[in-house]
Amino acid sequence: MMFRSKLLKTVVITSFMAFVMTGCGDQQNDSKKSDEESISSESISSELSGSETISSETKSDKNVSELAKSIVEGKSEVAFAEMTDSYVEGVMSIDLSKVAEYAVYVDASGTSVDEFGIFKANDGESEEVEKMIKDYLDMRLDTWMDEYMPEEKPKVQNAKITKKDNYYIYTILGESAAQEAVSTFESALGGE
Repeated sequence: MMFRSKLLKTVVITSFMAFVMTGCGDQQNDSKKSDEESISSESISSELSGSETISSETKSDKNVSELAKSIVEGKSEVAFAEMTDSYVEGVMSIDLSKVAEYAVYVDASGTSVDEFGIFKANDGESEEVEKMIKDYLDMRLDTWMDEYMPEEKPKVQNAKITKKDNYYIYTILGESAAQEAVSTFESALGGE
């Protein structure tokens, strides 16, 4: 049974890489992207390892897509491509009915595992969204093949989730790029 599970995960990751290398399809996510909802100012502490909670109030409701694009700007060394609903639901196993809006970017060149995503959970769905993101990061590490780009494995091992109210960012990036992405996220949402 364990072999089948590993095999299935390996097939999913391999399919993902083929998908990324051949293009991303329709980039429209209008039904899932909304910046009209209010955000709660309460901070929910996390028990998941590798996640941080920022407890200050948000300045205002932020557009996740614009926030993600501000992180991508100036990153010419990485060929980031925005992922579609089918990728987020199929590969990441994120239930988009629990998400008000999101943006996920991966390196489309296949030369690195660089990836990050920002999610705004629907009210009352924060814990579930955080769990889905953590499960995805765990799956990435569990299915890692050591012979495949071994220099990239530390990025997967050190993947982080940072949370601010109903907003989450996960990073599978090098240390400085991850710090920069989280700093941009925190600044935009009124954090430190």
